[in-house]
Amino acid sequence: MAYVTSHLSFDDRFITLQLDIEENLPPVSVNKIRFSRAISNILENAISSFAGKKGFIHIRVKRIGQGILIRIEDDGPGIKAEHLNEIWRDGFSTKNSSGLGLSFVKRVIENHDGSITVNSIPGKVTQMNIIIPLEKAGEQANEFHHSDC
Repeated sequence: MAYVTSHLSFDDRFITLQLDIEENLPPVSVNKIRFSRAISNILENAISSFAGKKGFIHIRVKRIGQGILIRIEDDGPGIKAEHLNEIWRDGFSTKNSSGLGLSFVKRVIENHDGSITVNSIPGKVTQMNIIIPLEKAGEQANEFHHSDC
């Protein structure tokens, strides 16, 4: 998470970022470049949603069962209920962009045998919940790199 957040541009006057990472988390196997890009896409969406207004982004990382939960929550404008299922579709955008960001995120998470869900209350909160399974004993896939969130 430190690697991902170090590459983003936060305007400290407007955006507050809080990062809470549980201590002594077990390892997960991820492709560091692709996984970092996926998390960055989520954070960039949150940052741009504030459109120069004050905002708060809270990232929590903790163990749940046989996985690691990465919860990214912001208090931006939110996602309309009718868009919640569409955001994962290639080409869907409400901002005149390519609409590839969140479909890429979903693909990366699922390629790591993980899952991602979103909850949003427009005008209050948007929450992305990513679950990545723990590294299995003896697992060494060449495309993955050990990562401690």
